[in-house]
Amino acid sequence: MHLHSQVWQYPYSTIDNDYSKENLDKTLMKIWSIDSSQYNVTKVLYEYGINGRLLREFYSNDTIIYTYDEFGYKLKRQSSLMGDTFYKYIRDSNNLIINKLEVHDLDTSIVTYKRDLRGNLIEILVNSQLRKKFEYNQENKMTVVKEFLNENYALSTINSYEFKKDTVMIEICPYALNGERYRWPCEKRIGIFDSLENLIELKEIYYNGNDEPDEFKTNYVYDKSNRQISSISDHYGRKEEIRNHYNQNGQLLFVEILHDETISRVFRFEIEDTQH
Repeated sequence: MHLHSQVWQYPYSTIDNDYSKENLDKTLMKIWSIDSSQYNVTKVLYEYGINGRLLREFYSNDTIIYTYDEFGYKLKRQSSLMGDTFYKYIRDSNNLIINKLEVHDLDTSIVTYKRDLRGNLIEILVNSQLRKKFEYNQENKMTVVKEFLNENYALSTINSYEFKKDTVMIEICPYALNGERYRWPCEKRIGIFDSLENLIELKEIYYNGNDEPDEFKTNYVYDKSNRQISSISDHYGRKEEIRNHYNQNGQLLFVEILHDETISRVFRFEIEDTQH
């Protein structure tokens, strides 16, 4: 579980890498997630299959059931509150997805994935409207992602990736509706990795319409088993820390969120015995 804000977009999430098909734990598992703050307590029960895929979610007002194909891609999302959503995938001769159909009620969405000769995604279209374009370097690493708005193919954002030995820098440049880039400098995310490819430091540089940047830094700490045990951020002089606590088997027991060293929120995970 990753509670840090989703500012780090590397590797860039696509249909080729956005599905967790395998899990180190090969046993059936039911986990209670208990979200506690000073204002509220929320409990959700998650049930996982033997390959780590989420099968069911039980909320106080809803039950959600998932089914998958043999590749681990979602075929159906059945919700007692929101109804059913169906998914269908069309693959090429290399088993790479080139179309995804999503049907909910009477609405059908068709996503088209265009690829180069190496199988890399180069364009994503939704109902024939261009949404994203991708570029790669000679090492086959994604270097540019261009995002487009729904109407008139207006350019929305360009994400550029620069790779060095232990560092990945992402430059994020937003565009106005008229297609012109905003006058202030592009935002940057600079990630530093250790020898095990763990993210150990993230520097974020924002402008928010100003010429002077706002800079934030987050440091990540791992234990000897390569599990992330904490992240510490400093935002506008306010310290935020996330602490992960595991049992002897390496299962996550609870997560604490602290602001200025005071616990503000706790996520607890209680594993049910599925053998009885």
